[in-house]
Amino acid sequence: TSGAFSLAPGGLELDGAHYTDTAAVRHALGLDGSGRVNLLTLPTASMEAALRALPAVDPARADGTTIAVALPDRLVVTLHERQNTVTWQGPTVRLSPSPSGCPQGAVAAAGT
Repeated sequence: TSGAFSLAPGGLELDGAHYTDTAAVRHALGLDGSGRVNLLTLPTASMEAALRALPAVDPARADGTTIAVALPDRLVVTLHERQNTVTWQGPTVRLSPSPSGCPQGAVAAAGT
């Protein structure tokens, strides 16, 4: 087959990944093999679903993941990851949930 519209070796562009590494994204997308990937026939809907299943991706956001084919040879993946906050309250650290509903908990500070 022709190499036209095949993903280039460095053609995966990953934006917004602060906690998720590129290898995990490639694996979720099914791009961890060495075969040629034709960008015109990618099942992008199922690929986005696989990305939404990654632990750091915010499932509450409708735009939690996007995949865009940039012809002739690039794939642009954008992730929106969970945003957690930490609040210091006296002798404990309170983990406040992000808008996506991450769990909340309290941790004793060192020396207490």
